[in-house]
Parts: sequence; structure tokens; C-alpha cells
Amino acid sequence: MGSVWLSLANPRLIFFDPERMEGVISTNREGYKVVIASTSRLKHVKDQELLLIPLRTTGSLKKAKKLIGSR
Repeated sequence: MGSVWLSLANPRLIFFDPERMEGVISTNREGYKVVIASTSRLKHVKDQELLLIPLRTTGSLKKAKKLIGSR
């Protein structure tokens, strides 16, 4: 899908809990599949190995934060 689609999706890290290693990424409706597919390309951050696993998708940030809080 490429960098053009990824820039159109405009992903943003909204919330991250370093203790539980969980977070919320916000994107637009058209780009959520691109964002999910692109997470598999991330392998390292600051010389640390990384594995992102998308657990759920939801239509609102309020519900996403609620789902994170319920774990």
C-alpha cells in the first residue's frame, strides 16, 4: 500500500502505558487497514526488538481507552 496510503491514514499514538506495554493508535476510517498492516513492518525501536499485536479495532477513542482500562 506504500507510504502514500500511510500518510493519508495519518496514524497517531494517543495513549501508551509503559508498565503494561499497551497503547491506542488513532487513524481515520479509510486508513485503519493500512495502519494494521504496517505494524508488521516495525522490528526495532532504539535498538530494542519490537512486536506489535493489534488486539481490537473500535470506532471511538473513548471505547478504545475503556477496553485498555478493563485489562
